[in-house]
Amino acid sequence: MIALAFAICISCKATMIIEKWTFSNNEYIYIQLARKIEYAIFNKKFSAGEIIPSIRETAQILHINPNTASRAYKIVKNKGLIFVSRSGSYSVISDERYIVQKRDEAVTELCSLYLQNMLKLGINKKEAVECLQVFCDELKC
Repeated sequence: MIALAFAICISCKATMIIEKWTFSNNEYIYIQLARKIEYAIFNKKFSAGEIIPSIRETAQILHINPNTASRAYKIVKNKGLIFVSRSGSYSVISDERYIVQKRDEAVTELCSLYLQNMLKLGINKKEAVECLQVFCDELKC
């Protein structure tokens, strides 16, 4: 009984995080949702080993089709960041080193895309870094 109550409390924490998520019209919702789940894992809003809401719960919370949520979960599961237990609940993997490795891969990909796009615009590496610094200063990050 205590384990069940603990699991419910953890799921409540995840539910409160998911409730705040919004989506844009620029990209498929399932791709945005998959990214939001991944980033929540990377920045430890969803802790290693934590139970996360089911596909149905996520769909209900976000007012999206369960098939959309299912596609997002499948992407994150295929990346090895979540798994389904025998009971059918979804959890974040427990291997924190793997999570950090996947986060570092995402950072490398984002940095690479940024620099590639800036170079396509005719902006050199030094200017690209300066643009990023100005942007960070404006956001106070």
